[in-house]
Amino acid sequence: MALTQAAVLRNERRTVRRIFVMTLVTRTPVSRNTERFTFTAPEFANFEPLAADEFFALVIPRPGRDLPSLPSTDADIRTTIQSLPDDVRPDVRWYTVRAHRPAQQQIDVDIVLHGDSGPASRWATHARPGDRVGFRESSAPYLAPEQGHVLLVADETALPALAAILETQAPAGPTTVLAEVPGPADIPAIATDATIHWFHRGDTDPGSALLPALPELVTPHLDSLGYAWLCGERAIATEARRWLVAQGVDPELIMFSGYWRLGHARP
Repeated sequence: MALTQAAVLRNERRTVRRIFVMTLVTRTPVSRNTERFTFTAPEFANFEPLAADEFFALVIPRPGRDLPSLPSTDADIRTTIQSLPDDVRPDVRWYTVRAHRPAQQQIDVDIVLHGDSGPASRWATHARPGDRVGFRESSAPYLAPEQGHVLLVADETALPALAAILETQAPAGPTTVLAEVPGPADIPAIATDATIHWFHRGDTDPGSALLPALPELVTPHLDSLGYAWLCGERAIATEARRWLVAQGVDPELIMFSGYWRLGHARP
């Protein structure tokens, strides 16, 4: 992940990052392979997201095991996890806070399900109300500019963050939004007035449908571009950034993050 310097400075204000237990309340379908998981914890009453695309570490217990005891705060969640015995050491994956309701002490998290191919999907596939997982505060990359054209690019894994941006922290000025998904059934409902250019890649590699459209849809706005947010599979994020820089866009105006990498499991 590469943040703009302004976003780095803002995120550094969160000097303490809490870890606490949250309980699954409900799960509801969002699209073909995505479900919305609603969690509750008393700490959500005073949780303060830094931006619309706030993400967190989901701490997942081993199959058949309870969540082990964790410290209330830490500086590095992976170091904290690695210090635990192998037989109880939980897994960690990163997700976006899709919605936050402090009065109800709840958050929503949209999770793409792909069977038992990874610890998060495995847990989510079999999770039931009452199940407990860990929540560890992290940060938020998005930094809404005060002026200039905004470019937002996402794949299906970045749709929760994209939707949260468009619904709660939409850019004040003109915006171009590009999103790639496997097919029409993977498009969720997003409450926004913005025009989203949807690309369906089918069974082809990530980026194969979206990236070729950059010259046509983005070139007209390059001179006024004030900020670009590029998130999803690594090739989409890095290739979109590479194209923008080649067109003369200042790298400081670009936030890009590879949420996942085709053919590689996250450590």
